[in-house]
Amino acid sequence: MTFYYLKEELDKDSEFKLEFMETDGDLIRAFTNKKETSDVENPGLQGQTQKNADYGTVENIEKGMNRFVWDMRYPDAKKVPGAVMWGGSHIGPKAVPGEYKVKMTLNGKSQTKTFYIIKDPRIKTTQSDFQDQFDLLMDIRNRTSEINEKVLTIRSIKKQISTLTDLMKDSGFKNDDLTNAGEKLVKSLSTIEEELIQVKSKSRQDPLNYPIKLDNKIAALVRVVSSIDAKPTEQSYDVLNQLVNKAQVHYKKLDKVLTDDLFKFNNMVSDAAVPAVMIVPSKMSIER
Repeated sequence: MTFYYLKEELDKDSEFKLEFMETDGDLIRAFTNKKETSDVENPGLQGQTQKNADYGTVENIEKGMNRFVWDMRYPDAKKVPGAVMWGGSHIGPKAVPGEYKVKMTLNGKSQTKTFYIIKDPRIKTTQSDFQDQFDLLMDIRNRTSEINEKVLTIRSIKKQISTLTDLMKDSGFKNDDLTNAGEKLVKSLSTIEEELIQVKSKSRQDPLNYPIKLDNKIAALVRVVSSIDAKPTEQSYDVLNQLVNKAQVHYKKLDKVLTDDLFKFNNMVSDAAVPAVMIVPSKMSIER
């Protein structure tokens, strides 16, 4: 919990930011009053580790004493919009007990203070145990982001191919070889996608009928590992390794499709001289 005091009310152009950092200055989370900034990843962190990624929003900032509650968590895993999870979680891991910093910046002027996260004195978990738990949860989170990034890449490519072929059809630009190649490429991508994520699950009840896939299985480990403040079991490490190894088999297939099939398809598009902009005849209705 962070308390801060402001002498004056913020005007609409004021920029306010709270940054929670590790002792070496590595950013954990940042929160700002600028919503257009909080909706995107921090561009200044592209060269840093994935644990330092995103912005949140500080709301209801007033003149006088203010309070902000940080949940002590690192950024969440990358999500696939609309994906239905069964027992899985994208939530980032909690910071381990220890020393941290918080930096407040208002219109370019900053103050930094040190604070401590203290473990519950009733438990006997060691600092090493906390760190092992955190490291495994971070690995699970990064693996979840990795597999979801693959799914998002697949869906983006499929959407682009579908848009192109639909425009060709609607505009009257006929090229059967290109259309068939596009369909084959989409099918290859879909086969890989269906091993990574359950595409049939659209509601909370669907996982009862359709088995969860690798993305959900990896994300489900979060609840197991974080269920108690203790060193993770060997089984947790083993299960994660097994799931990652299975996922990497499909990653290699995806790499091959992107390297070979997509490359060939793009060359076919180029050779066919498909117009960058196609004119689609409008469908006019004539009222009598």
